[in-house]
Amino acid sequence: MKTSGVEDPEAQMALASWLCSCMGHDLVNPLAALRNGLELLEEEDDAEMRAEALQLVGASAERALSKLNFFRLAFGAGASLRATTSREDVLEATEWMHEESFDLHIDSWREEIPRDMLKLLLQMLLLVRGCIPRGGRLCVAALEWENGKGLVVSAEGAGAAAPENMAERLKEPSALPEDLRGSLPAFTARLLASKGMRLDVESAADKVALRAYKESAA
Repeated sequence: MKTSGVEDPEAQMALASWLCSCMGHDLVNPLAALRNGLELLEEEDDAEMRAEALQLVGASAERALSKLNFFRLAFGAGASLRATTSREDVLEATEWMHEESFDLHIDSWREEIPRDMLKLLLQMLLLVRGCIPRGGRLCVAALEWENGKGLVVSAEGAGAAAPENMAERLKEPSALPEDLRGSLPAFTARLLASKGMRLDVESAADKVALRAYKESAA
């Protein structure tokens, strides 16, 4: 299903609904673990078990907060945030990924990048995260916005593969998502279009790379 324009109210509502469902799906596990920890605290009298429950509550709360901060930066308006961001900001926002068997490597860069490019970077990380079902290595290979070179985010791991139609979805900013998996590409496609950028999907054995760049710099 597609719409004739990004501003169509039906398209906006459908995309917002799918995206909220996608974020909710990601938050279910840490919040469920938090609830389980609280239930253990209510039922247990054993000091050792209560200590373990408190540890579970603390870890689950931290993970949920980390994910919420990630989503705020990746999808929020962020009008009050700084105009640029640093490597440390990216590392802090993606801390929760290490707890899901992902080894995240981010090359250093000399200049801070625009905040709106951070949104694209985080969305690309979510996209490649979905390409490696059993965990693996995520890598941000380039950040050179002042030269118009864009960025490359890649994923390596057993069974790594780009979902069907991902490349096509990322090139259609007016398309409506057809399922939960399609919500992120649909949102990212709109961001790319608003910045006059495109994103190529490159697949090889156990590796997927996303390359975003200005159309004029292709």
